Amino acid sequence: MLLHALDHRNRDHWPYLIGIAAHVYADTFSHFGFIGIAHPWNRVKSKSIEASDIHSPSIIQYIKRKFEDFKTRFAGDFAEMIPVGHGPVATYPDRPYLKWRFQYEDGNHAEEVVDRDNVAHFLDGCHGLYDFFSEFSRVAPDFQDSRGSRAWEVISHGVENLLKREAPRDERIRAWKEAISSGLFCHVSETDREIHYDPDLWRLQGPRDNIGKDSDSYRFFKAAWLHRNYVLHELFPEIGLLL
Repeated sequence: MLLHALDHRNRDHWPYLIGIAAHVYADTFSHFGFIGIAHPWNRVKSKSIEASDIHSPSIIQYIKRKFEDFKTRFAGDFAEMIPVGHGPVATYPDRPYLKWRFQYEDGNHAEEVVDRDNVAHFLDGCHGLYDFFSEFSRVAPDFQDSRGSRAWEVISHGVENLLKREAPRDERIRAWKEAISSGLFCHVSETDREIHYDPDLWRLQGPRDNIGKDSDSYRFFKAAWLHRNYVLHELFPEIGLLL
């Protein structure tokens, strides 16, 4: 999948495809063990889900509260009958700092207790992303920092410390932005210091320019279409998976 994204060099949608592939790749380090379609193998014994007691009581209560909120918003009779993806364990796989455990209801591993160390898995994912973006910058010199990059071994400890940070999402985002601005990962530009995410930026762009072919919106949707078709109709059949 990553090689497919890199192969679209110099196409107008290329950076967007790189971003999509990176997002999907990163998700595999949190969502593994669950199938991204409705399947009984996703069923989990709800009372078996618990966070490790190494975490602070306030964080454990926060996670439990979020878990109940998630069930209220997304769960229901239909979701319990046909569980989709990691829905049965809510956001436990998505919290970088979390150690937790659970048991499946069905499948070959139903009697086993599954222990998860999200920090370890996320750190592996970050290393993989580092290699992917390093290769991207190698084949796309315009995206390179002329001052050179920093080796993974130099930045990995800082990445691990950020992953371990126990805090609500907004506080963790702030910690990452501060680390970027401080030059922890790379030589810092003014753009790096001002980095922020606006979820409405492209949403508002579409109606204004009618989603023209040169717009970010159009190129993103084009890249998403290419990625989806490649995964469903080329990559999956290669490994014997037909959907």
